Amino acid sequence: MADFSHGGSIETAYLWAVAPDCVDLSRLPPEDAPRPHFAMGDNAYETDRRRGERVVASIAANLAAKGKALLEEYDRVQPTRKPLTFDEVEQVWEDEVRPRFADFKAMTELAEGQTPPSEDSIWYANWKVPKNRS
Repeated sequence: MADFSHGGSIETAYLWAVAPDCVDLSRLPPEDAPRPHFAMGDNAYETDRRRGERVVASIAANLAAKGKALLEEYDRVQPTRKPLTFDEVEQVWEDEVRPRFADFKAMTELAEGQTPPSEDSIWYANWKVPKNRS
């Protein structure tokens, strides 16, 4: 059975296939070294670049086929709806999204022991429910 763990044989094979400079198997600790190893699956030693290349090629082919099918279906259906303008998107935000902010748990209360970001932080402006602009 395949192991899809982070940094395991399959994930390492994908990375090795698409960015070989990012994989250096000589840096793997000895197989009998105490575990766990940071960001390394137990079966990373079993990785295979050629397998990664085959899988990546298969994924790319499947995505290309799906993209082609979606474009063909779009051409067949010829939807009449136009993309929204920037102003229309802003109106959806004001009418539909902003009024629901108070329902977002992450926007209404800090986790226990958490403090808001300092006022000079880039995150400060968005740490709580914003006021309506109107």
